[in-house]
Amino acid sequence: MKRKVDSNKRTNVGPSVDKANEYRIKPAPAKKPASNMATNHSEVAPRKKKPLSGGTKRLTVRVVATVLGVLIVLVGGAGLYYKSRLNLIKKPDEIFQGEPKVSIEELYEGVTGEPDPSAEQIEEELQRELDELLQNYEPIETDPDNKGGTEQTKKSNIPLNSKAGVKNYLIIGVDSRANNFRGRADSITIFSINSNTRKINLLSIFRGMAVQIPGRGIDSLNHSYAYGGPRLLKNTIEHNFRFKIDGYVVFNFNAFKKFINALGGVNVYLTGKEARIVGVSRAGNHLLNGSQALKYARIRRIDSDFQRSSRQRKVINAALRKLGNSGIAKINSVANATLPNIGTNIGHGEITNILSKAGTYLSYGRREFMIPTAGNRRRYFNKRGHEMWAFSVLNTAKQVSNFLFN
Repeated sequence: MKRKVDSNKRTNVGPSVDKANEYRIKPAPAKKPASNMATNHSEVAPRKKKPLSGGTKRLTVRVVATVLGVLIVLVGGAGLYYKSRLNLIKKPDEIFQGEPKVSIEELYEGVTGEPDPSAEQIEEELQRELDELLQNYEPIETDPDNKGGTEQTKKSNIPLNSKAGVKNYLIIGVDSRANNFRGRADSITIFSINSNTRKINLLSIFRGMAVQIPGRGIDSLNHSYAYGGPRLLKNTIEHNFRFKIDGYVVFNFNAFKKFINALGGVNVYLTGKEARIVGVSRAGNHLLNGSQALKYARIRRIDSDFQRSSRQRKVINAALRKLGNSGIAKINSVANATLPNIGTNIGHGEITNILSKAGTYLSYGRREFMIPTAGNRRRYFNKRGHEMWAFSVLNTAKQVSNFLFN
């Protein structure tokens, strides 16, 4: 009696050799047909396939090899192309050399504000709060890759806030009209990719915050870039707000304008006052070119620096929306125009990884936040008459961690 095979066990994938032997049924010996019996085609046993001849085998191998070769050339060519694009980016030591680049006297030249009588007391309180933060600080979750952070944190042996699945990149806009990276940090934004929550979080850090700059004491946050470039600005943010920064990107005014122009402009709604400054006829939605977008992002005299930071985030969001709807040709055009005019310490491997996931990241939701928050800040003029903003150090550090990691 023949052994019945359960059809439910069959799949599209063939069984292993042992499994095949388990179910193999030995055929009965074939009987020789009588010589006078007519042959019916339906009863004829299937003809065995002839093995490929040597020539056919060689042809098949050549075809497969050719296809693989073409694929390798295409992939390799694409890799070389993008490597050549990445090589256009300025290296960290080309961005900012030497320390300091700008003296205190240069930074405060032309400052005419009246020093606040309580400036010294305000800064002493800031320092006390920062000391308390460093004493009682407990990181929410330490990323295994965070091995102590910056030189400042290594000295205090206090780890920085970090979390697997979250990458924080510092985006620095420098107020240089020449094609270099000297000057003060005009805009300071953390571009955070949270793969756990599928969110891109944009954190604006007000440039006039009174912070402790390692080695220089309490001063305006944007001055840290002038003193020591992107590296010192990164260290200053990590030291005062206790979260890990995974890399920085620096651009100047020329790079910003070229980026927007290569993108084909950005769509932004302008109020009547904003429209007059930008140079368009009326309020409403407008497609801004590079120069117009730069004017818009730097407006502050009609309201304040805090609204200015909001405008900068609007431009970033408008650019992200446009990139999300762009094809490969447009993205290549943007890369060619922008990369030679920026600098970064992010490695080529990490940049390639980010680009490979760009489609996914652009589909993420987006959130915005700015520090210091209203009700959590106080304006004062330091002993040199420079406008600064004191803030609650402990509350701000908690707000930042909640925004970036939750």
